[in-house]
Amino acid sequence: MIRKVKLKDLPELYHLELLCFAEEPWNLEQLQSHIQHAEAILLELDKPVAYILFCQTLDFTEVYRIGVLPEHRRNGFASQLLDVLVANATRLILEVAESNRAALAFYLHKGFVVVARRNEYYATGTALLLERV
Repeated sequence: MIRKVKLKDLPELYHLELLCFAEEPWNLEQLQSHIQHAEAILLELDKPVAYILFCQTLDFTEVYRIGVLPEHRRNGFASQLLDVLVANATRLILEVAESNRAALAFYLHKGFVVVARRNEYYATGTALLLERV
């Protein structure tokens, strides 16, 4: 089941964040602020296994994070979440570390194209700005 994140989901979302992005997780306050001021959806089986954080504006949707529990990766869950946004947005943008080859391949497969580079954007290197129209 895919559903909108509610404020009561914050502890579970934070737990997912820590497991999905162990090296650079958002803190509890960042996640709370995002839930209150932007949008997020969860994918649940018997419990939440994946989520996407995004912000919709009048002319585009920006994807901030897609997280899938490590043991549930490569099962199409990120694709399902992204498809929800694709169905409801005319233009999607996101950034990804150039060194994150798996994520980059996923986004290119989903129809995104590289539109810009942000050299030394991350401590670990370059960010690529991707867009899907």
